Amino acid sequence: MAEAKHKLAFVTNNASDFWTIARKGTEKAAKEILTSKSNLAITSDGTAAEQQRVVDDLLAKGINGIAISPVDPANQSPMLNTAAAQGSGGYTGQRCTKSDRTCYIGTGQRRGR
Repeated sequence: MAEAKHKLAFVTNNASDFWTIARKGTEKAAKEILTSKSNLAITSDGTAAEQQRVVDDLLAKGINGIAISPVDPANQSPMLNTAAAQGSGGYTGQRCTKSDRTCYIGTGQRRGR
């Protein structure tokens, strides 16, 4: 019997060309990690409301893990907390220090530079 695939998603904060590189990385990882299926969800309008809709849809589909680059880190902790409570992690590329995210992935962002 084939091993069940883990469904993973990366939710972007806009539709920038920058995310083309991220898409290539998620596709490569899915090929190398045979037990995973990846999905790069590029938000169409770059709003927190669109991100919420995308995350809600992914959670309803039973996603196993979500990495997200929040549009509004200061106000999106409830969304990340919902994902974490449903076992989908909530790995972020922005500092959402009031969330229940599993981890932060990114550079040290210094203010005033």
